[in-house]
Amino acid sequence: MSKVIKKFISANSVGSNQIRLENNSSLKARNAADSADVNIAKVNSSNNTELQTKTVYPQSVTGTDSTEVANVAYVNSVAYGGDTSSFVLVDGTHPMAANLNLASNKIINLATPTNSGDGVNKSYVDGLQALNLLKDGSVAMTGDLNLNGHSIKNIKQPIATTRAITASASTQLSLLATDNAVMYITGTASGYSLKLPNSTSVDIGTYFEIYNANSQSVAIYYNDGTLFFTINSNSVAKVILQVNGTQNGVWAVWSLETGQASGIQNYSTSSTTAFATTSSTDTQITSFTLTPMAGKYQIWYNSSNTSVTNNSMNYFSLYQDTTQITGSERVIQSVASNFTFQASLVAVVNFNGSQQLRVYVRVSAGTLTVNARSLTMIRLGS
Repeated sequence: MSKVIKKFISANSVGSNQIRLENNSSLKARNAADSADVNIAKVNSSNNTELQTKTVYPQSVTGTDSTEVANVAYVNSVAYGGDTSSFVLVDGTHPMAANLNLASNKIINLATPTNSGDGVNKSYVDGLQALNLLKDGSVAMTGDLNLNGHSIKNIKQPIATTRAITASASTQLSLLATDNAVMYITGTASGYSLKLPNSTSVDIGTYFEIYNANSQSVAIYYNDGTLFFTINSNSVAKVILQVNGTQNGVWAVWSLETGQASGIQNYSTSSTTAFATTSSTDTQITSFTLTPMAGKYQIWYNSSNTSVTNNSMNYFSLYQDTTQITGSERVIQSVASNFTFQASLVAVVNFNGSQQLRVYVRVSAGTLTVNARSLTMIRLGS
């Protein structure tokens, strides 16, 4: 191939018909040191023109047409005012130098913070609020509060909401753990009762304070239906749960009857209606019983009696339901016909709250008549 020497080429004599490079071949020029060729441009295999060296435009050149190529100085002057350090870059390399005024606009898509100086999004703040116990009481505890040996001070006196109840005959109200702590019962119905809640669903220390202004007594039952105790008319009782591991649990009870010394529970009955018997086996004196709340009781019985037959043996004893109370029986022998005498019985006995105190009599011969009589129980303790 022949080489064309440039001295034989006149100025402005080479046109487009004289130069055509192969595809993907570069147009070359010598470098400033005349030591190597520099690739200037080429048409690549995708038929796109590639500039193969940095293209430099004089700084004084500025674009006047939207299709012109602009130099870096022009771009900087338009986009940054000539100083990129005055702008916040998306790569985070230029920090803010003053407060950022968003003019009521939002910062959105903020990541969850990891460092103490990070900004936080709303969901992060809301999540923290749900973990805090607010002063307005709007957030409920989800677990036990561990005071680590510290105290809660300045507690306001609690206000118990009273539930007013009108007693209905032979009706039972089942109490729930969420029921009012104080209950006020009125009416004239007999057979009204309350049943305590299942203690396994109730916190220890839960209490019910029951005022019985009903003209009849009100029975209190355990959750399984067993009689616990009875509140007499015009009396008040308070039960407090002490152990909640079983259905019935263990409830402490305190009661006060109107007209009595505080905390002393007593029961009494009396009659002047004559009761006569000729039975030689123990016979109950009718319409003459007491059913106390659970506890230990001192019992007194006294009666005026007449035995028709001389030398007859007259027996008196206390019974708990149908079982004779051990050691309570006393016997008096008639020393004349139509013998009049006094009989007295004394005992200390435990009652479970459902058991009935009764008096039984019998006579060996003739007729025994029990006249004026009284029966008294005073609770000594649980």
